[in-house]
Amino acid sequence: RLELTQKQVARLRFLVIDYLNETEAVLLAWHMGIADKACIEREFAFLSDSHYGYDAVEAFRKTVGIDLWPAIKAFTHAIRNETAVPVAPKGTLPD
Repeated sequence: RLELTQKQVARLRFLVIDYLNETEAVLLAWHMGIADKACIEREFAFLSDSHYGYDAVEAFRKTVGIDLWPAIKAFTHAIRNETAVPVAPKGTLPD
């Protein structure tokens, strides 16, 4: 059993929220269509893996507030439902 002090829990919460805010900034560019969608999807696909049935950030988002981080929500929904842009192999150009 792992026991954390209140100070450690506060620090961990800060670090997770900071990570989510930074991830939201990147995924907002994906959501708005101003980033290379295939590249972003390839690099952030680990956030939601329907094959193994996990979502790396969903539980925390639900705890803190599900309506926060809308780009992360849209991205994980797209990945989970496989509505994301198909990812081309590295080094190939789109048609």
